[in-house]
Amino acid sequence: MSNAPAIALLQPEHIDRAYGLMKAGQPGLSCAGWRAFCLQALRRRQVSRDMSDIVVATDDDGEPQAICLACDPNNGVRHGMLDVWCFFLAPNADQAVTTDGMIAYLSEMARSRSCRAVRFWVGGRDAWVSRVTDQEDWERGVILRLAAAPSPDEWRPVKT
Repeated sequence: MSNAPAIALLQPEHIDRAYGLMKAGQPGLSCAGWRAFCLQALRRRQVSRDMSDIVVATDDDGEPQAICLACDPNNGVRHGMLDVWCFFLAPNADQAVTTDGMIAYLSEMARSRSCRAVRFWVGGRDAWVSRVTDQEDWERGVILRLAAAPSPDEWRPVKT
């Protein structure tokens, strides 16, 4: 895949196509269990944007190239981190381009929820982890600290 993937929150049309990628990472996951989980996530999203969500990267044909589950614990109040519980890449995906796109998307998602970091829960050292720049090692994965985005209401001196 030479083009950057399209990255977005999971939509109903992604559910069945993404199952194979999730099953590869979670072998005990049934198709019915995956569908129920996705439908529940879609219903929660209608209530609040500040809850767990599924992010999918797809190629030009709509095939999933990466998938992750992101959760903002306590709406960013307690931890101030967007937790990424699982992050799976398709073997045929352009690993660098897809990972960089997903990290950028997750970083923006975290900023929009007033989180100061993205915390990736990784059991091993998957190759994609090396793409997380300025990472802070943590016993259960890595943490990506985000640079503070300037507030639109922030006062700034003006040259005259």
